[in-house]
Amino acid sequence: MNSLLYYLLEVNCSLVIGAVLYFLVFRQLSFFQWNRYFILGLCLLSLLLPFGTVRLGELFLSPTSPVLAFEQSNTVAHSIGASGDLVSETEMVDSFWHSFSIGYGIAYGYLLVSFVLLCRFVLRYIRLGRRIRQLSQYKFEGFTMVAPFGHYANCSVQHVIVMEEDQLDTPDGKLIFEHESQHIVFKHRRDKLFIEIFRCLFWLNPFVYWMRRQLYLVHEYQVDEVLANRYGNGGYARFLLTLTHQSRPAGLQSNLFNTRHELVERVQAMMSKPSSKKKRWQYVLTLPLLGLLLIFYSFINPPKSVWFSASLNGKKNPSKTIILDPGHGGKDTGGFHLSDWKKNH
Repeated sequence: MNSLLYYLLEVNCSLVIGAVLYFLVFRQLSFFQWNRYFILGLCLLSLLLPFGTVRLGELFLSPTSPVLAFEQSNTVAHSIGASGDLVSETEMVDSFWHSFSIGYGIAYGYLLVSFVLLCRFVLRYIRLGRRIRQLSQYKFEGFTMVAPFGHYANCSVQHVIVMEEDQLDTPDGKLIFEHESQHIVFKHRRDKLFIEIFRCLFWLNPFVYWMRRQLYLVHEYQVDEVLANRYGNGGYARFLLTLTHQSRPAGLQSNLFNTRHELVERVQAMMSKPSSKKKRWQYVLTLPLLGLLLIFYSFINPPKSVWFSASLNGKKNPSKTIILDPGHGGKDTGGFHLSDWKKNH
C-alpha cells in the first residue's frame, strides 16, 4: 500500500505542476481546442507516467554503493562472524516502510472514499441514461431531443438536447439549440465522463476541481466561438448578457455555468482579440514539463529501501546481534576453537 501512496503523490504533484503551467501560460490563449487537449492530456499522462520504467534517480543513488547496500528490496541482510568460541549473527532490523502501519490505513481509507464516489457517479450516470430512454424523444435537424425533466432544461445531457419543442420557433430558442448542438458535435460529453471519473479517483486534490472547471469553460469557449462567427460577436454577446438578469440562467449553463460571473467571463473571452498564431510555440513548453516530471518521478520512486538506507547514513547502525549457542542445555557446550580445528585438519 505504500506503493499506492507514492503513486498518488506522483499523480497529484504532476497535476499541480501542469495546472500552474496552464494558469500562467495557456489560459490566456484563445486556442481553445489546444487547451482542451492539454487538460485532457495532462490528466492522462499523470495517470500513466508513474508507471514508467525509466528511473534516472538510480544513476545517482546506485544500489551498489556501500550506504545503499545496507538494505535492498526490504530483505533481511545477514552477516555471520566468528568471535571466540561462539558464532554471532547480525540481523538488520525491519525497515520503516515495512513496519509502518499508518500508511496502510491511509491508503485503504483513500481507496474506500474513491470507490464510494466512483460507484455513486456510475449509478447516477446509469439512472440518467435510463431516464432519458424512458422519455418521449423526437428528432430535429438530426439531433435527438427530449422535453425538460427534473432540473434539466435547455441543456445537452449525454447524447440528447433537453428543451421544449415550442422554443425551437423562437429566436432565443434557436440560439440555445445551436449552442447545445455544438456541444454534441464537439463530443464534449466524452471529456466530461473522463474528467468526472478522474475526479472520483483523485478527489483529495483541489487542483482536480479547478482543472475540471477550466475544461468545462473551454467547452463553452469553443461553442461561443462558433456561434459568434456565425451571428457576430455583438449580437451573440448581447444574448448571453440577457441571461445575467435571471436568477438562474435557463440555458447554456452546461451543469456548472449558472452564475453571472461565468457568463460575463465568457463574453469577455469572446470580445477579446484572438491570440496570434505565432504564440502557438508556447505549447512546446509541454516538452520541458514532461522532462521535469520524468526526472521528478525518477527521484521520488526508487525502491523505498534505497531512500530509507540513505537516511541512515551517519546514524547508529540499527542492528541486533543474535548469539547462537547450539549446546545450551545439553552435553555439548557448543564451543568451537580454531586450535581444535587445526589439530583435526
